[in-house]
This record gives sequence, C-alpha cells and structure tokens, in this order.
Amino acid sequence: MIAPALLAIVISAGAISEGKETIDFRKIKSTTNFKLLLPDQTSVRNWDVEVKWPYPLKFDQPIRNLRLHYFDQRGEYVLGIEQHGVKGYTFKVECIEIDARNHTSRSHIETRFFEQSTAGEMIPIHGAKAYFEAWDSREPMPGGILHWIQGDTYVEVNSGELTKEQMVEIARSMK
Repeated sequence: MIAPALLAIVISAGAISEGKETIDFRKIKSTTNFKLLLPDQTSVRNWDVEVKWPYPLKFDQPIRNLRLHYFDQRGEYVLGIEQHGVKGYTFKVECIEIDARNHTSRSHIETRFFEQSTAGEMIPIHGAKAYFEAWDSREPMPGGILHWIQGDTYVEVNSGELTKEQMVEIARSMK
C-alpha cells in the first residue's frame, strides 16, 4: 500500500493525469479562491509537474492553497511553486512555552493572518516587489526562495538546482 503522503497527480503538456482521468489546468484555476499563476511552458522546459497538495485534489470545494513540484527528464526535483490567496488567509502555529526552571512545558495553537516577509534582496516582478533569499548552507548551492504578491495571490518559488536568475526568469513568465 502506498502512503497517502506519497501519492500525487502528475501534469504533462497542459493536462493533469491521475490514472485514466485527465483534468485540464482550467478546472484547477476555476476551483482556486485566488488567481492561479503558471509558468510559461518554455520556461519550465517541458518538465513534469506534480500537484503535491492539496491531496487528494477535489473540485467540489474551493482550493485555498496549491503546491506544484516540477521534475526534469531524469525525474529529479527542480522547482517548487506554492500559491495561496492573500486576503483573509490564515494558518495555525503551535506555540510551545518551556519553563526550564520548573521542567515543564505547555503548548497552544494560534491562528495567524498571513503577512509577506520582506527579508532578502528585492527584485521587481510584474510591478510587484519580490524578495529572494539564498539558501543558508555551509556549502555553496544554487537557488533559494523567491516570493511575491501579485494581485491577491501570494507566490513562492523555491529551488536548490536553479540559479537565482533562472528562478526570476520563470517567475516573470508566470501568468
């Protein structure tokens, strides 16, 4: 049995295939509660795309957030793109308070409203301020995280394989 976390839907050439069923990108776009932005096909070099979440992909309710994984011809992970709406987007955070003196801890869940970070190098994309943060690693590695708000959509692109310039090129192709 395959664990649910490992299951995915693979997208190729503008359509999504799950078993024998094919779903068009337009159907996903019509179900999101934000404007879904996709890279131009020439920018992603005809890589395979996996809808990582939501899983399972359901069309009977609005999709609040979406994560796509792009893989090259060898099946190697190259790029991730995460998107969600900005207005009213909330997420839950577990807060843990540790009392070292009394050897106790307690935790609680907080709901927070989304706010974009402004850390990193500012790069203009489609008139918006995008921010790029390189990976913080001991060994030099390409890529990092590039994120911006376009209209009412938050977009986050990450890669450990592509350079900052390649990531910006893909980001600028997204419509």
